[in-house]
Amino acid sequence: MNYFMIIFSVVIWGAALAFSKSALSELSPSTVITLRCLGGTILMFFLTGPLDWTKKLKWRDWFNLFVSGMTGVVAVQMVQAYSLLHTSANHAGWLSGTMPMVITAMTTVFLHERIGRMRMLGFLMGFAGVLVVACSSQQGLGGRILPTGLGDGVFLVSTFLWGFYVIQISSWFKDMPQTGITLFHMAFSLLVMAPVSIYNGGIGEIMHLSRQGWIDVAYLSILSSGICYYFWNNGVEKLGTASASSFIYIEPFTGQISSVLLLHEHISPFTAVGGLFIVGGVYWVNGGRAGAQTLRQIYNFVAD
Repeated sequence: MNYFMIIFSVVIWGAALAFSKSALSELSPSTVITLRCLGGTILMFFLTGPLDWTKKLKWRDWFNLFVSGMTGVVAVQMVQAYSLLHTSANHAGWLSGTMPMVITAMTTVFLHERIGRMRMLGFLMGFAGVLVVACSSQQGLGGRILPTGLGDGVFLVSTFLWGFYVIQISSWFKDMPQTGITLFHMAFSLLVMAPVSIYNGGIGEIMHLSRQGWIDVAYLSILSSGICYYFWNNGVEKLGTASASSFIYIEPFTGQISSVLLLHEHISPFTAVGGLFIVGGVYWVNGGRAGAQTLRQIYNFVAD
C-alpha cells in the first residue's frame, strides 16, 4: 500500500503539468492556484489528524509556516504557471526531472556536503540535458514551431524555489507532522491568492469554465493538491525520504505521455535525448544506484 501511494502520487504529479497548461487556456494563473489551494485545503483538513501539536507552536513557527507556504506553494506554482504560458508541457516535464539534482546541488552549497566524481559527472550530464531540451524545437498543431526558450528558463527558476522549500522544511519542521504542515501551507496560500484571483476577475472565469476546464480543475485541486500530498506524506513516513524520492524518476515520463494524450504535443527526438540526459544526470547525482533500486521496487510492488 505504501508503494502504491508513492507511485500514484508521482504519476499524478507528472501529468499535472499538462492539466495545468490546459487549465491556463481558460483561467488566469492566480485563479488556477486559488482553486488548487482550495481543494487541497478542504481535503487536507478532513484527512489530517488532530492538530494538538499546534498548541506548542510559537509565533516564529507560525511565521516560518507562512514563509515556507509562500515559497513552496504560491511562488513555485505561480512561476510554473507563467512558464507554461511560454513553453510546452513536455519541455516542462523533462525539466521537472532536474529537481532532485537541483536539491542536491543546493544542499551541497548550503549544508556543505562533499561532491564526488560521480556526482560531478551527474551534474554535467544533467546540465547538458537541460541545454539540449532548451535548444530543441517544439512543434505545434499544423507543424508550426513554437518558441519555448523563455518558458524553459522560467521553469528552471521554479526548481530552485522548490529546492529552497525543501531546505526550509528540513530545517524548520523536523518534529512536526508533514500532513499538518501541508494543510497550513495550503490554507495560508489560499488566503493570499483568493483576493488576487477575485481582483483579476477569477469569479467570472470560473462562471464561464468549460467541461474540460472543470476536469482540469478537479484533477489539479482534488488529485494533485489534495490526495497526492496526503499519499506522499504518508508514504514518506513509512518508507523514508530516500526510498520515496527514488520514484521521482517516473515523473518526467508520465509528463510526456500526458502532454501527448491531453494536449497532442509532438515530442521531437532531440528533446527526448535531452530528457534522457537529465534523467541520467539525476541517476548519477544520486550515486548511480537509485535508478536500479527504483526498478527493483516497482518489480516487487507489481509482483506482490
